Amino acid sequence: MKTVLATFLVLSLFVGCSDDDKGIGGTNEQQEIMNKLATSLHNSTAGMGYFYAKEQGGTELITGIPYSALPCKECHAKPEVSADGCGKCHGLQGDTVLAVDDSKCGDCHGRQGMEVRLGLTDVHRTAGMGCSDCHSAEDTHGDGHVYGSMFQGAIKTGCDQDGCHATIQSSHPSVMHFAGSSFDCSACHVQKTVSCVNCHFESEVNQHKKVPYGAFGDWKFLVKDAQTGKIRTGNIQTVTYNGKASIGVGPFEGHTIYKPSGDWCAECHDNAIVKEYDSAGTMTATWWDAQSKTLNHFKGTIPFPSDWQTALKFDFVTKDTSGNWVYQQTGAEVKHMLFAEPLPNLPPQF
Repeated sequence: MKTVLATFLVLSLFVGCSDDDKGIGGTNEQQEIMNKLATSLHNSTAGMGYFYAKEQGGTELITGIPYSALPCKECHAKPEVSADGCGKCHGLQGDTVLAVDDSKCGDCHGRQGMEVRLGLTDVHRTAGMGCSDCHSAEDTHGDGHVYGSMFQGAIKTGCDQDGCHATIQSSHPSVMHFAGSSFDCSACHVQKTVSCVNCHFESEVNQHKKVPYGAFGDWKFLVKDAQTGKIRTGNIQTVTYNGKASIGVGPFEGHTIYKPSGDWCAECHDNAIVKEYDSAGTMTATWWDAQSKTLNHFKGTIPFPSDWQTALKFDFVTKDTSGNWVYQQTGAEVKHMLFAEPLPNLPPQF
């Protein structure tokens, strides 16, 4: 299965229309799809704009550039049968909309493509499942309602969708509680979280290119879902621009599902970063090595503590005039967490 980005920024996919769907006026079904797409996150990319906006405490606070002025709008899928509409994901033959190839999803949802390139496995992908096996037309074309983010209800997919894991949901030991919170499936069954680290936003603004320091795929973040109250996986977005930095945190569903085995409890309860927090009150997530001139990172599970804004330590880098990565600063001017909360009472005790 070729999976798609499920970021804390925008997570939705296109599924194929039937071969006899013609232009906007071709069928009632086609017209209904176009009406829904007009209000969808695929059309507006409002999910990315929501996290970025200064009103939400986002990266706009360090850039001063409104979302509407960024090249992100180039990813919009217009509600029309054209190369910039349906054809952006489905492909067209004349005015006939073709079934979507899952590989097209990766054009925008890059973290899921990166999961594959980094060699991270997924039980659904291994079983030959595709994006539309889990993501319905409502996830992809929209449901006719306007959402500011996928986390406001735009994505309906869940582990018990279509009864896939309904019996597991009712009998699994996820009913166990930690500090009054139950666990979402992702907390244990997402293997790793892929993060594109330290986006060089000058490149985004000036060259319309996404230039991160790199993609790390051997760590995992845990947060508390603000809506459900369950402990689940999250992710980060770290950005530098003109000598300043920001870090955003939100829920995230990595497409790296596996069945844990062995002493996997130690992933959270007995790892080095939790021990560091227990002894020193800090969690060093990324750090710059001046000798090797590399940005290094902790490999393992990182739970966000209640004092994460001061406890979690991130180093940031930028590019010099020669295009080399160089150390910029430790810590960020902007730190915000949306649709999620830190975990209470860390370090977690058995």
